[in-house]
Amino acid sequence: MTAKTPLTAQEVADFLQQNPNFFKEHADVFLSMKVEDDDGNGTLSLAQRQMLDLRNKLKQQDFHLKELSLYAMENQQISQSLMQWCVYMLAEDDAQKLPALCVDSLEHCFEGLEVAIKLWPCPVDVPERFIGIDAETKDYVAQLEQPYCGRNYPEAINAWFAIEPGSVAILPLDDEKKEIGVLVFASEDPEHFQEGMGVNFLLIISALAGAALGRTMLEDSIQ
Repeated sequence: MTAKTPLTAQEVADFLQQNPNFFKEHADVFLSMKVEDDDGNGTLSLAQRQMLDLRNKLKQQDFHLKELSLYAMENQQISQSLMQWCVYMLAEDDAQKLPALCVDSLEHCFEGLEVAIKLWPCPVDVPERFIGIDAETKDYVAQLEQPYCGRNYPEAINAWFAIEPGSVAILPLDDEKKEIGVLVFASEDPEHFQEGMGVNFLLIISALAGAALGRTMLEDSIQ
């Protein structure tokens, strides 16, 4: 008698694809089939394995839903903070006080972050900490087309903060397309501001801060 050649895995797979009702007609075969446990702790029936895979997929979906909910809550909190900050800025009539108010209100709205502002040129008599910037940093800001997030920035910026920045967000400030300064958020966490992260909210802050602080450039705004 000639020995039968064992079927290959591909032949078995082809057979099952061509006969979709096989396990329905031979339920006992399906129930008796065993597969190795991923943890190496014995074997599982094929039905048990399918249930385990389904449970894992449900866990992953649940995790993603919770993650999306968290992002939605964070975005809502940021939106509320931005609205509160806008109220502070709009309520201030004295242009001399705007830079300090901008810094203080942003630090109040976004706890755990430090904020620095540098303006140029600045006719209004604002505190010295808001003016004076080296040429290299000024040139760096001038070439930014949108806010920069990360850890690769001019070292001179570190001196603007009481903390040692682990990461920063650098927002160029423009008023009617004229460069007027820079606003910088700093965090001690190296991962807080990362290159490639979304900057939609930072763009809003940059535009609003630029429009508000542009008042410091007007001679007739001096009280």
